[in-house]
Amino acid sequence: MPTFPSTIWHDLDRARNGEAAAWTAVVTRYRPAIHSFLRSAGRSEADADDIAQDVFLQMVRSSLLDGAHPRRGKFRSLVLAVTTNVMRHKLRDDRAEKRGGGRKPVPLEGQDVPAPEEEERFDREWVKRMVASALEELARTRPLYHEALRLSLEDRTQAQIAQTLGKSSAQVNNHIHRAKKWVRRRLRALVRESCADAVTYREELAYLGKYLDLEGE
Repeated sequence: MPTFPSTIWHDLDRARNGEAAAWTAVVTRYRPAIHSFLRSAGRSEADADDIAQDVFLQMVRSSLLDGAHPRRGKFRSLVLAVTTNVMRHKLRDDRAEKRGGGRKPVPLEGQDVPAPEEEERFDREWVKRMVASALEELARTRPLYHEALRLSLEDRTQAQIAQTLGKSSAQVNNHIHRAKKWVRRRLRALVRESCADAVTYREELAYLGKYLDLEGE
């Protein structure tokens, strides 16, 4: 049974209290998914940068976190709600500026509800970033496993991979099996980091299971 000694909610609380390391950890981990979602929604690179920055600034505001207890919803859902809210208000502000109006602060209460297609697109970007993070770590810590897995995903045969890596087919098969096992465990750990308790963790695993195979070792 996984334990939950430290979650993203704790990091957000620390960031709200001015801890730079916590702020950096939150931004580094979750900004790529937000940025990719914004770009897929048609925002420019500059707009995506600005909106992503504003999302994190809003997430550490006391009034938002005070009403966002981890047991009341998924962290992923909070990130999506804040992102779509900031994005839509920026669109309205841009239109207002063209008409000669000024910008207004983004309200935290009564946030817009993301459309189903926005949620689907965001969840896919969220999962893609988790996978990328796991693979990046695998490449750093177990480069041979990573290379065997990468080549297998390019539809190379085991014989071709064995020749490229200078290993036997049996060794290649073992490397690929261990790489997949390691990635699956790392993905579950990444999911766990955004959950406050075992119930939320199981629910999130079940939900993300439609995108990822998180079962097994």
